[in-house]
Amino acid sequence: MKTKTYNLMIEALRRYCMFHPGEPLHQAWIGLGTEAGYRSAIKDGLMKWHDDKQPPPRGAGLLILTEKGQEVIMRWFANGYYVKNHDGGGNIPPMR
Repeated sequence: MKTKTYNLMIEALRRYCMFHPGEPLHQAWIGLGTEAGYRSAIKDGLMKWHDDKQPPPRGAGLLILTEKGQEVIMRWFANGYYVKNHDGGGNIPPMR
């Protein structure tokens, strides 16, 4: 996983832990930004636009995890990784 994509997935993990605990992972929006900002995660098939509503150029939109992205997050949870708060506390997965 590229550094940019890893950082986006850590942010997705953080948003899920802080704002959507207990909510089904496939329904939780875990990103807010532009296509340029999330391009690597979208291109790698880990995230997609919420309700398939891609924003206009340079516009921001909500993103959710794809099945592949959910698998990454669930694997992290299964291995005891999580993000506790906005300071990044918790047990963050190593980059591979």
